[in-house]
Amino acid sequence: MRRVIVSILAFLWLSWLPCHAGEETSDAGGSSQTQNGTSQDAAASSRTITGKDGAEMILVDEGEFMMGSPDGEGWQSERPHHKVFLDAYYIDKYEVTVKQYRKFCEATGKSMPRTPSFGWQDDHPVVNIMWNDAVAYATWAGKRLPTEAEWEKACRAGSETRYCYGDDAGNLGEYAWFSVNSGNRTHPVGQKKPNAWGLYDMHGNVCEWCSDWYEEGYYKSSPDRNPTGPENGRYRVLCGGSWYNRDLNCHSGIRGWLDPSNWLVNYGFRCVRSAGSE
Repeated sequence: MRRVIVSILAFLWLSWLPCHAGEETSDAGGSSQTQNGTSQDAAASSRTITGKDGAEMILVDEGEFMMGSPDGEGWQSERPHHKVFLDAYYIDKYEVTVKQYRKFCEATGKSMPRTPSFGWQDDHPVVNIMWNDAVAYATWAGKRLPTEAEWEKACRAGSETRYCYGDDAGNLGEYAWFSVNSGNRTHPVGQKKPNAWGLYDMHGNVCEWCSDWYEEGYYKSSPDRNPTGPENGRYRVLCGGSWYNRDLNCHSGIRGWLDPSNWLVNYGFRCVRSAGSE
């Protein structure tokens, strides 16, 4: 009961902040054409793997990207806009679904989280997940949660604009379920357009847990190679927008935070795996 009360108070406060909100708490040519097609198929296949949980994962190549938001965009905690290098990794194509999480619970004896008011739908992202439960799922699946930097690089998909597709919030509904079009609930994963790297729902549906501890000014002193966040803290990072958030809080550089022992009805997760761990 105490956790529920604390979480409700957290919701009332966090709903006014970036990426914090919720109503509840705690996917007849010639021979040369055939060869080209085969080569393209092979190339695409080499960039995807399937995890133990049956989830398709997409390769994100090693390299640099610009992390955070420039002056005049986003929130102060997203600055300075800075260059980061990341090693290669795979990331889930979709958010972890109710069906996948239920399979994990059945295999481990854990209980499903609290049912949201709109009910459980197998192809919707699972919600009401505490950080430790997301970590437990990822470990069971032979994966881990993404770092904040890994999540943002995957979301941006090579872009440096406000959203993965550009700067115009008027087009967000083509890529995301957010406050304007969601009907105050989650939706099946993969219904909107993917970003340039084939990843779905990065700007909406649910905000996603990351592995990092949260620190507002972390970007001012963070490493420029494979940053993993502060050594300790009180809150864990969440990235991305959700069905509840306005377009203002669905951009690529958005940073949210929450006590890892709490949960909200618009929070879920997806997993990653280091490319070298195959």
